[in-house]
Amino acid sequence: MPNDELRLTIPALTDYAGVARVAGTGLAMRLGFAYPEIEDLRMAIDEMLIYALTAGAADDLIVTFAVTTGGVRVSVQHGAGGSASPHSVTRFDTLVNELVDSYEIDEATGTVTVLKERE
Repeated sequence: MPNDELRLTIPALTDYAGVARVAGTGLAMRLGFAYPEIEDLRMAIDEMLIYALTAGAADDLIVTFAVTTGGVRVSVQHGAGGSASPHSVTRFDTLVNELVDSYEIDEATGTVTVLKERE
């Protein structure tokens, strides 16, 4: 399974955020994550989508789930050219830092990425 990748393209609307959450939690369950880890990933995906929807310039969000040797990497591409408010960045940093092993915000490509490893 390592190196497997799933990609979803969803409209940049809050109505479709649940699709990405369900996909992420389903994948984490399949990979053998413990329940608290699955909940952390679900909350991180929520925050990624909130960030992307407030910062994005695109009509669609591209959500990518990449299976790694020890976990899963999730990316949300919201389109270059958008910009998040300082409040959105601070909120994301504060909340997501506690939920995942690492994360990155790439304003140049309009992509937010998190890595969650199994414990």
